[in-house]
Amino acid sequence: MEIIKIDSSDTNDYSMLLDMLSQQMNDIGSHKSISSIESSLQNALKPDSRAICFLAKQDNVPIGMVFMNVCSGIESGGDYVWINEIRILPDQRGKGYGKELLNHVLEWSKMNDIQTVLGVTGISNNASQALFESENFIIDDIKWMVRNL
Repeated sequence: MEIIKIDSSDTNDYSMLLDMLSQQMNDIGSHKSISSIESSLQNALKPDSRAICFLAKQDNVPIGMVFMNVCSGIESGGDYVWINEIRILPDQRGKGYGKELLNHVLEWSKMNDIQTVLGVTGISNNASQALFESENFIIDDIKWMVRNL
């Protein structure tokens, strides 16, 4: 598996990522238009942004992706990674690609002096929880608070 960092200048990989993000939004019940997703992705990939997207490919065919942000926090003691989205295509699941992609994020974080990686998943998403637990993440009970402005 090849894992590459995406920027908006590589139109082929960018299009693959955009398609995968669209599928992810649909799967989680967030019915965003493709133009809304693309606008958000363009914002995330601006030169001064701390958002990072990795695309996983096998034989130049996309199989997974991670969309994450580098943030700062007091509790984390500095910078931390927030995983917004992690996805392995349904027909590629169960082959270890999710673990490999997550390990790529962990290694990237260590190489960039980041000590903490966080994320959330649906309460009934047992596969995602098992993946994170297998990499020694602590699964905690939290309440997610959202207010759209």
